[in-house]
Amino acid sequence: MQHCCWPHKQYCRTWDNRKPNWGVARRASTSQQHRPRLFKQIDRPALKPLPLSPSGATWKTVRVHPDYHVEIDRHFYSVPYQYVHEQMEARISESTVEIFRHGRRLVTHVRSLVPGKATTYPSIGRPGIAWTPDRLMEKGRTIGPSTGSVIQTVLRSRHN
Repeated sequence: MQHCCWPHKQYCRTWDNRKPNWGVARRASTSQQHRPRLFKQIDRPALKPLPLSPSGATWKTVRVHPDYHVEIDRHFYSVPYQYVHEQMEARISESTVEIFRHGRRLVTHVRSLVPGKATTYPSIGRPGIAWTPDRLMEKGRTIGPSTGSVIQTVLRSRHN
């Protein structure tokens, strides 16, 4: 077996890829027992398996709607209005929903399981634009009478 000739040999692997025996024979200072033996007796039985996903959260790719909300499990969460129509990543845990753009967290919401409703921060919305039910119906009537009636039916079904 040949050893490497690197100056710090204690950190070097041998050429046959065996790891050096770092601290295996060291004794724990308080109990004077070998560390591997202590690990097998105390720590290993207490270990639990890792969760399938880190921290129990799932990830989902979402797109920001024109009303600056993203839909997750039939509930809507607001994001800053500058990101309308952009694709985002959502991290969904049992208690929170976090929205990320290019790895940077934009907003965190408390998770809600109420379908069809929205969780909105008032400070996130676009200033000066308020899409009230009356404004939506007026816009629909300018397009045509059928569009106005469809908008009215949708608004009644959502209990706005």
